[in-house]
Amino acid sequence: MAGYPTSKCKQCSSEYQKETRHKRKKSRTCRVCGVTDTINRHEKSDVCYRCSPSLAAMTPARVVAIEKLRALPKGSGTNNGMWKGGITPIHMQVRATLRYKTWRQAIRERDDFTCCLCGKRGGDIEVDHYPRPFRNILAAWMESETGSSDDYTDFWDMNNGRTLCRPCHVNTWTKHKDNNEGDTV
Repeated sequence: MAGYPTSKCKQCSSEYQKETRHKRKKSRTCRVCGVTDTINRHEKSDVCYRCSPSLAAMTPARVVAIEKLRALPKGSGTNNGMWKGGITPIHMQVRATLRYKTWRQAIRERDDFTCCLCGKRGGDIEVDHYPRPFRNILAAWMESETGSSDDYTDFWDMNNGRTLCRPCHVNTWTKHKDNNEGDTV
């Protein structure tokens, strides 16, 4: 076992060669994308695994694009290389607010985590805007130009919400965009 490091036995003090099971790794920065990653120390390449398969076929435009990404300051928002210009839809922005999550939890607690249509308790309980659907409230808010969604009280009306299990929620008229009147369940 030549080349392996030697160690001393703690009980009998005899020396033995210790076999290494894993290749040693070290940190290295890829010369293409600039990512610092742990790679095998015996690798001759200074290119990370993400860039190496396409390195031979890389076009000059790709190299320029990678260099532009490396030049961007790190951070979030407009400073992030993945920023696409704030394209999150407005309905997702409203549903991601703390006030919306608090409203949903209050409706669940009010209805005792029970489906209002079939009576199923617990499990996959969802909150439905009823009798006025969320899309109608959202459209009215956008037309009114009230400002923040927190200021528009129709979103947070406790009388405009109910808890439903997933099967019942899928079958409600509010889930079907073609039909705007009546409940199918």
